[in-house]
Amino acid sequence: SVDDAVMERFRAAGFAPDRARDLGEAGERGSVAWSEWTISAAGRRMSSGSVFVDPVKGLPNFTLRTHAKVTRVRFEGGRAVGVAYTDTTTGEECLLDADEVILSAGALATAGLLLASGVGPAVDLAALEIPLVADLPVGQELQTRAKVGVLHTFHGESVRPKGAIEFPAFPAMGKPAPTSYMRTQPNIWAMIRSPLADAEGPDAIADLVIWANSNTDETTCPEPGQTAVAFNVSAMLPKSRGSVTLAPDGSGGHRVVWRPNFLADGHASAVMSYGIKLVRDMLASD
Repeated sequence: SVDDAVMERFRAAGFAPDRARDLGEAGERGSVAWSEWTISAAGRRMSSGSVFVDPVKGLPNFTLRTHAKVTRVRFEGGRAVGVAYTDTTTGEECLLDADEVILSAGALATAGLLLASGVGPAVDLAALEIPLVADLPVGQELQTRAKVGVLHTFHGESVRPKGAIEFPAFPAMGKPAPTSYMRTQPNIWAMIRSPLADAEGPDAIADLVIWANSNTDETTCPEPGQTAVAFNVSAMLPKSRGSVTLAPDGSGGHRVVWRPNFLADGHASAVMSYGIKLVRDMLASD
């Protein structure tokens, strides 16, 4: 299959197959393996809801509140005592008391919630007229990474199943959402030590990741019998730093402003350039 051929390209380039999936520990240059995906015994994709919520939703001490958008954490004397949220069906603001508040809204939204709650840089919050709870560097030193894709078309079949999960149309595109990347077949991941990796310390493990996923969508495979493989290249240890801040949203509230500051210091772009050249060299025989 095409997927096996791609795996062989990585192995021929010097990346050790890693059956233990402890990526980055095997091989002198790095390692390559089929990625682990959350697939049930019945072959269905698992989600955070099916894994964490479904098993406990019948318990008497568990409540799942939908149509509720948390807008801020409520503090008393510097201690979190609950949250405020908007009922998205009515627009009403509701208050919920709690002995403990755990924020798990992701790197960007969690920082935004803390800032909207008065936890963040005092100067920035004062400019937004948000009462200060704690002067802390929330939203600063954001570390994230960019990726770039190299698309290559092979003649042959992928081992991926032909069926795919159906999704509603993207409103902005007016057409069905692509389902190629939601297949249940694992992707191929390679964790690589580039020439720019530090000789010592944790950076020596791997500073570059390349993952390959195949699809047979007609936009990338116009001819029968073709399979397109996207090689996604990303620097794992970027040195540039970005930020998460707030800005007025025009309706009396605030919106999260994300400044990723990708590739600002040149290190990540050099690592990714090496990865792109590596992919092209692997594909040069086609």
